[in-house]
Amino acid sequence: MAWFDRPSAGFSAIAAAILLGRAVVILARAGAIGWPAGATGLLAPASWAIAAFLVLNTFGNLASKSRLERTVFAATTAALAVLSAYVALS
Repeated sequence: MAWFDRPSAGFSAIAAAILLGRAVVILARAGAIGWPAGATGLLAPASWAIAAFLVLNTFGNLASKSRLERTVFAATTAALAVLSAYVALS
């Protein structure tokens, strides 16, 4: 059975690619990795979009019925939102 025969595996692969892309944007904005010179204007707005998404994600986690999601995941996404905003400001 191929990985795309299982819907959850396909969605997981897409989610992993999106997360990797976000990490690359934040690392490039922080100067930790290189970025093509012609595309540097995309880093600041993309970094702010990532930070905003993480803030929305935090609110979603806080609204959850799951105790684990309200405590652990909300704290994690809140910290990532603050750190992403810090990098976006730089």
